[in-house]
Amino acid sequence: MSEQSPHYLVFARFPEINKVKSRLADEVGPEQALALYRAMLLDIVERLLNRRALTVFVHPAEKLDELKLFIQSELGEHDNLTFGIQQGDNLGDKMLNAFRLHASSVGSPAIIIGTDSPTLPDAFLEMAEEELAGNRAVIGGCEDGGFYLMGLHAAVEAAFFGADYSHSDVYTNTLAALEEELDKVAEVPLWYDVDYLSDLHRMYADLNTDTSGSYTPKRTQSLLNELFDPSNAHGVNTSETRTTRC
Repeated sequence: MSEQSPHYLVFARFPEINKVKSRLADEVGPEQALALYRAMLLDIVERLLNRRALTVFVHPAEKLDELKLFIQSELGEHDNLTFGIQQGDNLGDKMLNAFRLHASSVGSPAIIIGTDSPTLPDAFLEMAEEELAGNRAVIGGCEDGGFYLMGLHAAVEAAFFGADYSHSDVYTNTLAALEEELDKVAEVPLWYDVDYLSDLHRMYADLNTDTSGSYTPKRTQSLLNELFDPSNAHGVNTSETRTTRC
């Protein structure tokens, strides 16, 4: 396997009201959903900058310069931070093309990750990096049936499914495709992403519990503390909403 350090590929949408976290916006309102998305995006980029090189892949294409300015105005300019455009007609094609572009321009192993799991333990990232050093692929699943990261040494076309990502078998199907194509595939533990108010309650509880040694997304935590403050007239309803998921 390659001894090169993995390069992170972060998929991000430009933060605009009514354009991000739509399911969460239905429960907490579009303004609060936008604020949370901005916080989670900055937290994951800052976190990964402290670990490895990364490329933020932006959607839509015309917002590339604005997103770059937004991130750099908050985090500063970094030699290990670059930006690209999500290319393709659907999520699967965009992820596949990101791996292909990285392979052609950089050549190191890559780990693709989104912005929806801000409390992901450091140990899981370390495990993914270590597993990718000795395997052809690594994948970490979400409790709702998706995945929060996937690492590859080279793009595997059969492991990407076009627009077919809105169901609970995504992780199972992706893992099966990787194992069909590659001889060594590793898994890292399940985690959760943040799509609904119930997830905010869980994340709020996690961030206010002693988790010595784990990562704290400071912007996200600060915003959640404000949103769940009973004295905040613009906060969220602290009664947990139950949502049926696919």
